[in-house]
Amino acid sequence: MGFFYSGFHKPNMNSIKGKRAKIIYVLGLFMLPTFVTYMGSNYYVLNFFIDTFKPIEVPREVDFKIIRSIYHDKKPTTKSSDYDENTNV
Repeated sequence: MGFFYSGFHKPNMNSIKGKRAKIIYVLGLFMLPTFVTYMGSNYYVLNFFIDTFKPIEVPREVDFKIIRSIYHDKKPTTKSSDYDENTNV
């Protein structure tokens, strides 16, 4: 093992590229999660995503069969007003 990379063995281009790829992979493995954590926990970045991507708030009275049929361009079989007529609220 003493002869490898000691002047008696000249590495070819493939072994140099392979070594660089391994170093970049290991650095990415440890550095990318760190950068994502630091940049993702920024106050302005968090507020941007909170303001941009708001969850859909659906009341519990909604019949999802109606929404599904409207989404697939079909005529709904029931109306949302049927809920009010059939409940004792």
